[in-house]
Amino acid sequence: TAVVTAVTKGVITPLLAVSGLMNDGMVRDPGWRFLDIGRRIEAAVLMMSGVRAAMGEPHPPELFAPLSETTLNVWDSLIAYRRRYRSDIEATVMFDMLFCDETNPRSLFSQLTVLLRDVTALPGSEEIRSSLIAEVTDLVRLARSIDCLRLAKVDRHGKRRALVAATTDVEAALLGIASDIDLRYFVQLRPSV
Repeated sequence: TAVVTAVTKGVITPLLAVSGLMNDGMVRDPGWRFLDIGRRIEAAVLMMSGVRAAMGEPHPPELFAPLSETTLNVWDSLIAYRRRYRSDIEATVMFDMLFCDETNPRSLFSQLTVLLRDVTALPGSEEIRSSLIAEVTDLVRLARSIDCLRLAKVDRHGKRRALVAATTDVEAALLGIASDIDLRYFVQLRPSV
């Protein structure tokens, strides 16, 4: 664990520097758009799989507090949660902050809103972009309409079935969008025999 911590600390500062350069120093040309699209899709996919793994499956009730705290912390939302609610973590409110909150730049809704802006600004004909824009627009609508009360419900086995289903569906849609972008904008090389 000490080795992992040391390696992590050695990697975080250079990665933050690269992120700062990308955000503050790169021209917003198509290359930057593709980079940002990849970052947004990756962040949203990781959130879906992480929240599903931590909060969707059954676990002893005493693990709810540390798991929910860790989940919020991973997505840079714990401090905002504590500042805003000043209470113990509630699943419904946590899911709202992670999925629907327009003021949280790490939320699914915020990631998808920026993704839509980036996809809309991509080069190419309207025909190429229109289906991508429609796919992302549908996801933005989905994120806006998520019922966090439903996501928080635990069945008699301790599983949050609605959360598992929603995060699985969103993750699949995001991976589909990534694949569509790849097929439309990048050369597909066939392996030589």
